[in-house]
Amino acid sequence: TAVGLFNSEVKTHLLLFANRGTKEYTELTEKLRALAPEFTGKFLFVLVNGAVKSNLRSLAYFGLKSNNLPRVGLYDGDTDMKWLLPEGEISTE
Repeated sequence: TAVGLFNSEVKTHLLLFANRGTKEYTELTEKLRALAPEFTGKFLFVLVNGAVKSNLRSLAYFGLKSNNLPRVGLYDGDTDMKWLLPEGEISTE
């Protein structure tokens, strides 16, 4: 939940915006799950399912709509800054 995110000790969040049920969703979540342990304590990995109506506000915060997905964003809770990575292939590199 948003409360849990903002109360986390890890203030830098890597957000994967993807629509559950798509091929990309499954592939990307598997890639990021494998990558996450390398960044324990540095990034909080967050999956935002764009197919869920209650997540539309999170998408809008990054200027996205569910038909713009998948995308990756970063959020820094210390500075309240956000970045949206460029469109294109999402890789662990």
